[in-house]
Amino acid sequence: MGVRVRKHHTGKWGCFITRQGRRRAIIRWETKKEAEAAARKLRDRLADLDLGLESDGEGAVALDAYARRWFNLYEREWKRTTRRNYSKCLDYIIEFFGSRDLKSIRLRDVKEFDRHLANGERGLKRRKNILAVLRGVFAEAVAEEIIDENPTVGVHDRRRSRKERVRPVYRLLNSNQLARLFEVTREHEPSWLGPFQCAGLAGLRSGEIRGLQWGDIAFGASETDPNRYLHIQRGITERGNIEESTKSGLDRKVDLSAALRQTLLAHQMSEFVKGRGKPDDWCFYRPDGRFLAERTMQKSFKRMLTLAGLEDIRFHDLRHSFATIHLRELRSPIVWLSAQLGHSSIKLTVDLYGHPEVETDVAVADRLGQAMTLSPQPSDTLPERAPVRKSATYLQPEKEKDLQPIEVTSP
Repeated sequence: MGVRVRKHHTGKWGCFITRQGRRRAIIRWETKKEAEAAARKLRDRLADLDLGLESDGEGAVALDAYARRWFNLYEREWKRTTRRNYSKCLDYIIEFFGSRDLKSIRLRDVKEFDRHLANGERGLKRRKNILAVLRGVFAEAVAEEIIDENPTVGVHDRRRSRKERVRPVYRLLNSNQLARLFEVTREHEPSWLGPFQCAGLAGLRSGEIRGLQWGDIAFGASETDPNRYLHIQRGITERGNIEESTKSGLDRKVDLSAALRQTLLAHQMSEFVKGRGKPDDWCFYRPDGRFLAERTMQKSFKRMLTLAGLEDIRFHDLRHSFATIHLRELRSPIVWLSAQLGHSSIKLTVDLYGHPEVETDVAVADRLGQAMTLSPQPSDTLPERAPVRKSATYLQPEKEKDLQPIEVTSP
């Protein structure tokens, strides 16, 4: 089943429908926008027919069939992990409500469903995720005018106001502590120096580090060559699935520092000795040749923290430390930092790392005066006023009696 929008040779736009091996074309719209709006309605209508749903909204609509139809309608817009999580949430919903009529479900039924999840020892976060999926199903039903109101409103959907929101507190390392961590790692477990520096010196996520291949690295001709970067274009999930996109869905180029370049070059030379290091080989891998496991990297990181005598933090806090060091200590441009971290907008970078401690003292206010070079003048004397020169436009015409005749002699 499919509905495609194309322009007909007559100049009009049409919807070309393929269903159950049969094809049909409806050509009647003047603009592409009108044809796309009609195509969306046709897709919904065909989905209703395939699932046995009533299109006029007057008959009974089974929740399980409608929920599956909602999932199939939007799954292409979600990432793989989102689809998997939503699919599990739908299993809980369909198991409880079954083929119950969509219109018969009320707020008390949703609360009873929430209590059922709580009795099954489902945590609050898990229950909120499941109810968020159920809320999306009912929101679609409201938009299609199948029901008048969303019965899930009021159950775990209260959003905190700005005053109630608490900025997350990160446990961070400063530049000296970061250097101490790298020094201890180089001494005891040098094979982990590359992954740790990718997080601390480039701000990469854990999945991006494990998904890094040698073909993604541009070392440049030398340390002075500005064409040095890491091309981040994939990631590895905690379950070991390869995501052919980053968290934001966009590829990015991360500047390769001289220190990280030196570490990765030394690691690549050791890989050449082992017969590896090709462009499609993983930079960091397990003895069996597969990419690193998340748990293995976390355990090694905890060991190095203990040996270095540093506070117990998460591996992801290396990324936060990278951002905070650049903002607090190095005063790096936040626009550059946002691009390095791969944030979808600079607003996200400001919300996460725009800590109140960063540049909030009075010394910041004094910088403008210090940057300006003003020549002081005595307060008791006034500068001499320059004579005002009248413009030619405002010159007074001379009187006739002051005019002297001019004697003109012919040559």
